[in-house]
Amino acid sequence: IFKHYSSSKSGGSNGVDLKGLLKLFQECKLRSKEFAPFHLETIFNNHLEDKSRSGDDRSLAPHEFIEVLILCAFTKFRQAASSLSEQMLLLIDLHLKPNACNDAESMFQKMAYSSPVRQVLDQHQKELFYIFQLYAFLDMSTTEAMQKENTMNITEFQMLLEDCGFLDLTLTEAAVQQIFQGIQQNATAEEGAEEAAEVEGVDDDEEMSFSEFLDGLVAVAAYKFPDPFTPLSSRINTFLLQLFASIRKHWSRKRGAPRVDMMLNALQKKMR
Repeated sequence: IFKHYSSSKSGGSNGVDLKGLLKLFQECKLRSKEFAPFHLETIFNNHLEDKSRSGDDRSLAPHEFIEVLILCAFTKFRQAASSLSEQMLLLIDLHLKPNACNDAESMFQKMAYSSPVRQVLDQHQKELFYIFQLYAFLDMSTTEAMQKENTMNITEFQMLLEDCGFLDLTLTEAAVQQIFQGIQQNATAEEGAEEAAEVEGVDDDEEMSFSEFLDGLVAVAAYKFPDPFTPLSSRINTFLLQLFASIRKHWSRKRGAPRVDMMLNALQKKMR
């Protein structure tokens, strides 16, 4: 499993980066109420022994990968089994054995996780993260929404698209809802797969992590720029530059809050 999801690092060694770990998460249908992509991203970042690593070097060594799998098992199955060994067996039997290494990606996953598309997203990741941080904080409609500052719900995702002026007859609110749900279903277990483990079903359908946010933007770009003769990576780049310009215009007179200022400063540098 480590070899299958690993990629080459500088120096010739192999490691599992966040992209590879998310691919494992999706293919093995690990998403649940107890274990959302945000949890996986946190586990990954906390278990890089060298916190100074960046870019291609942000990868898990074999022993770090094993530690991450153990934590994944604990996070997902701590309500279903009392011992760590039982939790690990559930992870292996219900998810890793039947699903790992089979490359059963959906058409969308193949496009969204292709190297050209990921290169474009990597080029703009800093600015996109600032945008994500700001909009993940905006929904104040309920106490629960206010407490979830590190994930984005459907209301906040639609706020972003509305502020950019992207909603139209093609990209309707119904289409946005479909995109939001479709991104999450890619990583959700088949119905009944976990009933034997007596765990609750998915209950985080209204929240998405930063990695899912990027997938959502890829899907929106495909809606807004459906030209089949232009590579998807080029369409995404054009879409993101339009998004940056629209967001910068929308928030330019609303400075003052730290998250707004950080985002606008980053966008100003990007758009020079």
